[in-house]
Order: sequence, then C-alpha cells, then structure tokens
Amino acid sequence: MIRRETWTLPGPDELPIHGESDVPAHIEATAVIVHGYTGSKDRNIIPALGAHLANANVLCHRFTMTHAGLEKDADEVTRTDEFSRDSTAICMDNIRAVFRAISDDILPGRRAAGPTILIGHSRGGATVLGFAGRENPAGRAPIDGVVSVAGIANYWHCTEETRETLERDGYVERPFGRTAAGVIRMGPSWFEHAAETAPRALFEADIARIPCPVLLVHGEADAHVPLEQPAMIRRFLENEGIQVDVRVIPDGDHNLNALGFGTDHDNIDAPPVRLAAQDIRDFIRELE
Repeated sequence: MIRRETWTLPGPDELPIHGESDVPAHIEATAVIVHGYTGSKDRNIIPALGAHLANANVLCHRFTMTHAGLEKDADEVTRTDEFSRDSTAICMDNIRAVFRAISDDILPGRRAAGPTILIGHSRGGATVLGFAGRENPAGRAPIDGVVSVAGIANYWHCTEETRETLERDGYVERPFGRTAAGVIRMGPSWFEHAAETAPRALFEADIARIPCPVLLVHGEADAHVPLEQPAMIRRFLENEGIQVDVRVIPDGDHNLNALGFGTDHDNIDAPPVRLAAQDIRDFIRELE
C-alpha cells in the first residue's frame, strides 16, 4: 500500500518548494524526481514514475521547482515573473535543498536504507546529470545513480537567434497555453550557462565528473527531443569512462505517453511509462 504525504521546504529567492512523497510500506531505495520545462510534481510523467516506482518499493520524492510559476498544486502558470527568472543554478539549488532535507531526516520515509537515485525528465534530465557531476565529487549529495528520462544534451537551448533576441528585447517569448496571455517569457537567467562559453561547454564540464552509474531512458517516438540527444550524451560519458546505459522505450513519446495532471490521471498506467519504470527499477537493483 502506498502512502502519499505532502511537504514544503524553503527554496531560492525565499520561495517555497512544494513536494509530495510516494511512500511504500517497505522501502528498498529512494528516488528524487525532478520535472522539466513547464512541468510540476503533478504533471504528466512525474506522478506516473512516482506511482510505479513506489509500487516497486522505492520511496519517491517529487517536487515543484520554486520558479515553475505555479501556486501550490496548481497547473496554470500565474507567477510568470518568477518563471522568467528561472535558471540552471536555481534548479540545482532546489535539488540541493531536497537532498539537505533528506540528510536532515525531515522528509517522509526519513533516510531509508538502500541506494538513492536522482531522476530527471527533459530539461530536468539534463539538470540531474549536471547536478550529479557537481555535487557527488564533493560528497554533498549521496547519489548512487542518476537517470535522465527524455533528457536534452544541454542545460537549455541557446541559439544565435536567442542571443540576438535577448540583446534586443531583454527576454525570449514562447507560445504557451497554460497562461492567461497564451505566452511565457524567459529572461537572461535562463541562458546564463551559455553567456560566456560555447552552449554545451558548462554542461559537458559538469557531467564529465559524474562518479556513479547513469541510465538514459528515451521514448522511441519522442518528437520533442530526438534520439540523437541521448546518443550524444552516451558517447560523451563513455569517452570519459563513466558507466552509462540507454533504454529506448517502444512507442513512447516525450512523456512516455503519461499525459495528464494529478497523481491519478488517466494515463498513469500507459505501457511505455510502466516499461520505463521497470527499467529504472532494474537499474536500482544493480546498485543494491
């Protein structure tokens, strides 16, 4: 039987990190699950992974980033100014706060036995790889394995057109249906990782220091992040001598078909996300 418990932590810019834990009766491992661009703890693949992994005895901590632009438990982005100020550094500060809470025994399930893994989706998939490289060598976050699901091969996209738009307007605007205006803005902080270096230089420098095994999970039918992205990450990590494996999910889209909002949305049990959860559980067993 799975128990769900909500929690709140202080985060960057004095904003709250709203989280929820999927707590199995018997805990064999712990997973911290990080959402991607315009995501949340309750959207699409994130609650689906939490549910399936918890059913396999993995304690799962899901949370909504401080600068996701969302009120607690909401799906419409209303805090657009906060969203515009997001950055890779802020995302990592969020993850760091969650690991600190685990270390301090203040999250549900406390510090459970077994391995601890970090899972991220899409932009979050890149962020968790970089975080593992930055934090693990220093011993600040006890990560035994890292999983990137539909992860991009950079912290965020920064093209020459993007640079020109930022210089001209001070922000980049994108169509987005979950705001009142139908658009969303990203300020310069979204692209600060590429401000003074080649766009992928900081990302590669960070992931080159990952000291634990890596699993890359990707949907075969992902129309947003092509399969060339995990292939690029795999080649780089292998060249650095880092243990890495790739699992391609048949018929899986960017969210492995788990589209919906809420912890029990209609597509929680989509076959691709169930298969991915099994691959992740097998990865965890290899760490035990």
